[in-house]
Amino acid sequence: MKRCQIFWGLVVCLCLNMSAMAANTEDQRNPNDPLDQGGDVCSTAFPITSLPFCDMGTTSGYNNDYPVQCQPNSNARDVVYTMTPNTTSVLTFSLCGSSFNTALTIWRGCPSQGGVLVCCSDDVCGDDACCSGVTVAPGSTYYIVVDGGLGPNNFGNYVLNVVQGADVCPNTLCDNSCPFESRDYEPSNDTCATTTANITCNDTLCGVISDPGDRDWYRISFTQFPCAILNIGIAGNDAAGHSTFGQGLQPRVSLWNSDCTTMLMQDETGIPGGFDAYIESTCLPAGTYYILVEGVNTSGPYELWEWCAQCACPECPYPSQDIEINDVCSSGGGIVTCGDTLCGFAELARNDYYYLDVFGNGCQNVTIDIFGGSTPGYYPFGQGLDPAIYLYDINCSSLVASDLNSGVGDDPRVTVCLEPGLYRLLVTSEFPAGNSGPYIIATSCEPCECPATCDYENRDNEGINNSCGTNNPQMVCGDTLCGDISAVTDADWYLISVPGPDSMLLKIDVFGDDTPGWYPFGQGLDPMVRVADLGCVNILATDTAGGVGEDAHLEICLAPGIYHIMVQEEDFTTGPYILATSCEPCASCPYPDLDVEPLNNTCGTSNELLHCGDGVCGEIVGAAAPDQDWYMLQVTECTQLFLNVFGDDTPGWYPFGHGLNPAIELWTGDCLTELAVDLNSGAGEDPELVTACLEPGLYFIRVYGENGSQGPYILLIGCEQCECGPPCTLECPTNALHENEPCPSFVDTTDGGCDSRYTEFLPLRCGDIYCGTGYSDPNYTDSDWYHLRIEDAPQQVRLCVASEFDGYLTIFTRGPSLDDPCHPRDIVDCRLIVGCQGTQCLSVCLPVGEYNVSFAPTGLTLVNCWNYILAAACSPCEPVVCEAPDSLVIHYPDSLSGADSLVNVVLYWPPVPGADEYRIYRTSQNNNPVIVTPANYIASTVDTFFIHQNILSFGVEEVYIYQVVAYCRYNHPPCVDSPAAAIKPITPSLVVPKE
Repeated sequence: MKRCQIFWGLVVCLCLNMSAMAANTEDQRNPNDPLDQGGDVCSTAFPITSLPFCDMGTTSGYNNDYPVQCQPNSNARDVVYTMTPNTTSVLTFSLCGSSFNTALTIWRGCPSQGGVLVCCSDDVCGDDACCSGVTVAPGSTYYIVVDGGLGPNNFGNYVLNVVQGADVCPNTLCDNSCPFESRDYEPSNDTCATTTANITCNDTLCGVISDPGDRDWYRISFTQFPCAILNIGIAGNDAAGHSTFGQGLQPRVSLWNSDCTTMLMQDETGIPGGFDAYIESTCLPAGTYYILVEGVNTSGPYELWEWCAQCACPECPYPSQDIEINDVCSSGGGIVTCGDTLCGFAELARNDYYYLDVFGNGCQNVTIDIFGGSTPGYYPFGQGLDPAIYLYDINCSSLVASDLNSGVGDDPRVTVCLEPGLYRLLVTSEFPAGNSGPYIIATSCEPCECPATCDYENRDNEGINNSCGTNNPQMVCGDTLCGDISAVTDADWYLISVPGPDSMLLKIDVFGDDTPGWYPFGQGLDPMVRVADLGCVNILATDTAGGVGEDAHLEICLAPGIYHIMVQEEDFTTGPYILATSCEPCASCPYPDLDVEPLNNTCGTSNELLHCGDGVCGEIVGAAAPDQDWYMLQVTECTQLFLNVFGDDTPGWYPFGHGLNPAIELWTGDCLTELAVDLNSGAGEDPELVTACLEPGLYFIRVYGENGSQGPYILLIGCEQCECGPPCTLECPTNALHENEPCPSFVDTTDGGCDSRYTEFLPLRCGDIYCGTGYSDPNYTDSDWYHLRIEDAPQQVRLCVASEFDGYLTIFTRGPSLDDPCHPRDIVDCRLIVGCQGTQCLSVCLPVGEYNVSFAPTGLTLVNCWNYILAAACSPCEPVVCEAPDSLVIHYPDSLSGADSLVNVVLYWPPVPGADEYRIYRTSQNNNPVIVTPANYIASTVDTFFIHQNILSFGVEEVYIYQVVAYCRYNHPPCVDSPAAAIKPITPSLVVPKE
């Protein structure tokens, strides 16, 4: 409606009468009206009311309505002008200087209504047309049709000159000087920080992008409305009727927040028949914003049109405990308790601390959600904040838990079992200098068993040991410490001092979930341990399951010095651990000598049998024929091998300096085929052979000396479990597009995107389905990049992936440069896609613009050209709540579903017409009438039933109140997450309540 009102105002300007045949130039008309050019047909023809006359327009987007008699085979698009002279005159009509192959016809009367052809012209001045010396009679109405000649390039931008006389056909451009004020104050407006160019609501300005690298910043402030929608249009080269038409600039416009750190929206596609670039903002609070105008590899003049429309400010429906000043832990902040839902606002580069009060007689499993800019359906959605959450003890001396994005999109969630008491809760931006905005805190609590305590010192200081460095907590041989892997991304680094003067055998145990008798037993962590050099460059040793069960045990002979120990998770596990160390001399080889000569000089079943985790000693000695040592290796499951041979060049191991320059090979179990070889990937000239994922079976290892070198060696067999082939199989749909990149391909050829070649993106449109492959090994992970464009209106975009492997699906904003669309870029949304778990979706409301989409293996496991399917679907943003189900039947115990009737609650409800999503909420508070809150959300499903699994103990009295909310998204894509707890039961023919 706003655009219609503006265009209506412009049409009024066109209706002003001018005296016929009086002197007139372009600047006496309205050069900024997008309707001020030739019309489509006679009835909408633009009137020529005075001479000389000049106009610049386009035939692009118009129809082929009238014939070209002198080019009967032309099918070009055309536009029409009209004139009714009041005296007999001789005139010249010229299209010389136009940008395409033009043709021109002049008619007395409309050509479709019996008009008489007065002139037909083609290719008079080059490939342009001109009718010279045309006599027009008073009182007659003439129609001038701007048309095109033969060939494919027969439409585009034109210049029409009408002059008196029969002289040479003019080819002069119209005087297109901008009629508005210019505030393009160079060079002060080249940057946001220094710009002095201020504009207000409903301004119209002129400016110039002087070269393709020029950037013009404008500051806009409004206080007359509490909130407003900002509309910004930029007219450039293609905006017919504007002063800038045909002068070269293809503009891009973007809107930024008050400190120019966050781009709110951007456009370079414009609106047909109007502006070359156009944005309409969301409802913004009163304040200061910045507008950036730049060229898309072009330069030239532009017009900036801006107008404001008042809108209703969004408000948070919950109370606020964001009591300023609460920037520091030592003081300030409101109180948050279990079950609270509260509002807050994270200011730029500021912190919000709260007191979390956990009360009761036992421990509580506390879940805290922070809904910021990524959770649809809540007030802060889309308002800019990318929040982070940190939970500390009351003195902020120990971090209890933290999270950045385990909730929806980039919003965080933490769940932790806490003892009763006061804690400090910190809400801040994930990038403190980068964004700000409102948020909602939602908490819920359930009883949990209080964790045991660790009897040893805890030096797991998350502030300094999350990465390798010289500030990591220090330990010495013999230390036993407590620690905790609180998230799958957590890694704990320690510095350990190995004494001298001789080399020492460092033994490391990490007791996690599987070692009975130790505090972490049964608490979930499957640990991995690594030893690295002081510079954090070389990993010297790794173990994942050398101890009890899946717990880690590692032994390595090291020279005196400082080293790093790293503890992290395996298989996406978390929990506490105990790190125990000891040292003893290793002056001689600490492993058994299985170099049985001469039996192991050839490959065969008489060779010594080795297993994962083994270490052996051997020696390459002089002989008439070069010595070689063969070993037989048994692999019992799909395994990636890490084979190290320590010889002359690895410090800290007893063969160091004894002369052997070793090499290693891996062979098949029939001794016929060499699978892999390595000469010097380890320290110095010592080898380290890392294999792909191997099938179970027998293999052979060959160790020998390069260039006739001799001496002792140590062979270590390291193993990590892997997937030999995909754990499931996907079939590519017949209507799908294909990535078409060879796999493995260590040089991207089709979709390297932001990882290699910035121009290589696969086009991704709403409705597309792609089949692709993923690859990942310890040295390389292949990412597939797609280019997504949202046009016309904001869209709820659902990117859905079914995959044979775990991967990360991410949407990024697209950089402004065509040569480098990857910088700068921000993450819009992302999620972990779990392999072989069906179709999983990421859903986000995206404004009009361009985006980069990537899908890549996590890099945590080997992926050997396994398949995935990526689908994109779009619908209008924001679901609409439709009518509630007529009834809701709760079954317990349940025998109809085929599930466990004694621990599951099963819900059934009749379908709601038009509904394509149902959200389930539950509460145990039977005195609280409000059930639909963030803290009570359980799951979402497209079925008319839901199984809430493993929540009841038979015979234990519980109170559960459920509510189902139906959502209707018209034309919503059928790409909906399946809730983890929903298992499709056998649908009963009749559903009746049970007593």
